[in-house]
Amino acid sequence: MPELNIPPSYNKTKSMVKNLDLDYEKIDACPNDCMLFWNDHKDDEFCHTCGAS
Repeated sequence: MPELNIPPSYNKTKSMVKNLDLDYEKIDACPNDCMLFWNDHKDDEFCHTCGAS
């Protein structure tokens, strides 16, 4: 099995990913993982499935 080249820490990994300059968009989610508050639901305050906020 080949050896993995894994960064030694979370901070090192984070800095390596940051250097890739990838765009991202923060998307809120239901705390029970029922739905994402995204697109048409980005301004919703309650989950449509379980009612959590």
